Amino acid sequence: MAHVCVVIHMDDAQVGMQVPCVQFWLTERRKGSWGSWGARRQGLQGISQPLTRSRSVSQSYRRHLVPVSLSASGPSLLSGTQAPDTYLGEPSPASQRDRLCQRQTNNYLGERLWAGRGSPQLARTELLERESQRALEHPRESWAFPQRPILPPKPSHHSSAAQQPSPSRPVAHLLQAGCQRHPSVPPIMAVYRVCVTTGAYLMAGTLDNISVTLVGTCGESPKQRLDRVGRDFAPGSRELFVRTPCPSFGITGHGNSRPDRNATDVSSFEEMESDRKFALTKTAPCADQGDSSGNRYLPGFPMKIDISSLLYMEPNIRYSATKTTSLLFNAIPASLGLKLRGLLDRKGSWKKLDDIRNILCCHKTFTSEYVTEHWCEDHFFGYQYLNGVNPVMLHCLSSLPLKLPVTNDMVAPLLAPGTCLQTELERGHIFLADYWILAEAPVHCINGRPQYAAAPLCLLWLNPQGALVPLAIQLSQTPGPDSPIFLPTDSDWDWLLAKTWVRNSEFLVHENNTHFLCTHLLCEAFAMATLRQLPLCHPIYKLLLPHTRYTLQVNTIARATLLNPDGLVDKVTSIGRQGLLYLMSTGLAHFTYTSFCLPDSLRARGVLEIPNYHYRDDGLKIWAAIESFVSEIVGYYYPSDASVQQDSELQAWVGEIFAQAFLGRESSGFPRQLCTLGELVKFLTAIIFNCSAQHAAVNSGQHDFGVWMPNAPSSMRQPPPQTKGATTLKSYLDTLPEVNTTCNNILLFWLVSQEPKDQRPLGTYLDEHFTEEAPRQSITVFQNRLAQISRDIRERNRCLELPYAYLDPPLIENSVSI
Repeated sequence: MAHVCVVIHMDDAQVGMQVPCVQFWLTERRKGSWGSWGARRQGLQGISQPLTRSRSVSQSYRRHLVPVSLSASGPSLLSGTQAPDTYLGEPSPASQRDRLCQRQTNNYLGERLWAGRGSPQLARTELLERESQRALEHPRESWAFPQRPILPPKPSHHSSAAQQPSPSRPVAHLLQAGCQRHPSVPPIMAVYRVCVTTGAYLMAGTLDNISVTLVGTCGESPKQRLDRVGRDFAPGSRELFVRTPCPSFGITGHGNSRPDRNATDVSSFEEMESDRKFALTKTAPCADQGDSSGNRYLPGFPMKIDISSLLYMEPNIRYSATKTTSLLFNAIPASLGLKLRGLLDRKGSWKKLDDIRNILCCHKTFTSEYVTEHWCEDHFFGYQYLNGVNPVMLHCLSSLPLKLPVTNDMVAPLLAPGTCLQTELERGHIFLADYWILAEAPVHCINGRPQYAAAPLCLLWLNPQGALVPLAIQLSQTPGPDSPIFLPTDSDWDWLLAKTWVRNSEFLVHENNTHFLCTHLLCEAFAMATLRQLPLCHPIYKLLLPHTRYTLQVNTIARATLLNPDGLVDKVTSIGRQGLLYLMSTGLAHFTYTSFCLPDSLRARGVLEIPNYHYRDDGLKIWAAIESFVSEIVGYYYPSDASVQQDSELQAWVGEIFAQAFLGRESSGFPRQLCTLGELVKFLTAIIFNCSAQHAAVNSGQHDFGVWMPNAPSSMRQPPPQTKGATTLKSYLDTLPEVNTTCNNILLFWLVSQEPKDQRPLGTYLDEHFTEEAPRQSITVFQNRLAQISRDIRERNRCLELPYAYLDPPLIENSVSI
């Protein structure tokens, strides 16, 4: 058995430029799609391991694709989906070449098994018989065997079992007989045509010199430059290059590697700029980059990619040029306008509330205008717990907690006639939003002035009209004379200030935990585990890959701008960077699998029966659609629970997520291994939902609900009130954030709520990773179901005073990308 792999040589590559890290595919054209060996991302093989240029290889769905089709003059090549490693410089040593060819053999067998049909023994036997037949039919052109006379005889029906090759023997042993030849017999040279297709995206292609070496089982072709008259590798081009000969057979085995004494270990990009040859070595994790780097690893956080800046990020996991340009066009005009008006540098309190309306007067939306008009109304205050940007805080109560001593006399004037607080508790109409996590959060200074935070308890009631309204607010976790319980019957300014304190706490918990931790950081950990543990031919890799798009870049940007000292968090929030780290590490320590799975979370919080809970209704529909789709994919490739348990790559993947995303915490309830089909389907459904729909629900509305600053203040400049009756308009304005703090925060809201171009809505799979007919049909069914959900949402929104569109499938990005 012989194989061919590709070694790529890139000359004149400029480190840090957006050149494609070229991906060569050994392909077999079938059913309109490429069955490919996608290049394995060696740069992500270690946790917190830096990506080096020599390990920079692209993913099959990235924008800078240069796939290569090699067709032999004899039978077509086998199709696999895992490529050999990519090397720079001269052809790989013999032992490496043997390992690559052996890996391709195993990949072919693996793909036959992932096709869902047959046992490993049957696949191996079929492979041997198939190549024997090819050699008989094409004795002079066969790339599998050198000469007809030395083919292994097919076992006869009269042979004993002992004489037949054992199906359970390793693949290399099964193929060894077909690769042996007499030393005097020269190798037969198969000739391959190299066809290169370059992606059509903006700034795809390269001006670098690209060379190729074909490495066979027993030999390799000389390094040959892919060059034609005119420009090569232009965006959208498809070019056929000169035929390249390659030995197609030889003696199988693992020889000693040929050490290259001129090779140098590479540990940084700077070293790659010289013309020396480099040997790929496993680099150690980056040393502590100092407190000035927001991208260094922090204890108590999920694992992350260890890249200190975008300069060192492999080009094909960065934003496309289209997305980068769109993001800049969103950011520059808005920030420049605020800068020219002097708002980004103006300190001090707002003179009046109406001045806040003019911050981003050109970027108003229907929802932002509605919020500005109704923000101080109790029914809208309660509405945001259901359909705002943090719709996961409410818990139904059957009894009041001791730390919130609300009595029936306090709330009796607010309840409907003929009922009381105890009755409403028994009916399941009383809900609590508890911000306990803020009780010990540190605070810091902004503009040289101390800031404050509270850990309020907010009691809400579902009234007979189906509206959720606040009943009582206590601004600390400890009741007492210095912590009064504020009621709607108090003065207007007292009650408004108490609700504003709750909205400030809502902002802090939402931005740091619900949004950044539970979507961005966890989804990055899922992406890292997927890229590190699953080979490209694995169906779970193919399923999850679209939901990792751009996540590594956006999180690198977020850490660089948020987590670094004197970054945006220090400039706009009352708790600052240290408080953010405290909130997220504490939040992760208390995060559970129940909270991660939407149906379980809704059931545990007791909110399944609340009317007008559009986040719940739309989310459950999307969850069901994802679950059905995932179930079909999993059922096609995994026939039984045993097949899940025996998939070592899958178990390594889920084990790494448990250890590195949830820090091995058994109390989290997250699985450390998957034993049944149902467990696998649920886990995959939750990952896809949180990478797409959940992120859209907690991210897309930030500008709509936050551009009116009093509805989502990022900091408070006065301590929580300890008495009633002292609040005035002036004291209220002096408590709200200063002018420059407000403008910086609103600018951030605007940027993260505007999805840049180059979007991939949920259910959009432009890169066809699945080539079998059944998975492709499942994708079509999934897309049709999402389209029906979208029609239902838009029909419902026509009748709503305030439409809820954040979970409309066309508006949901496939991955966390902004």
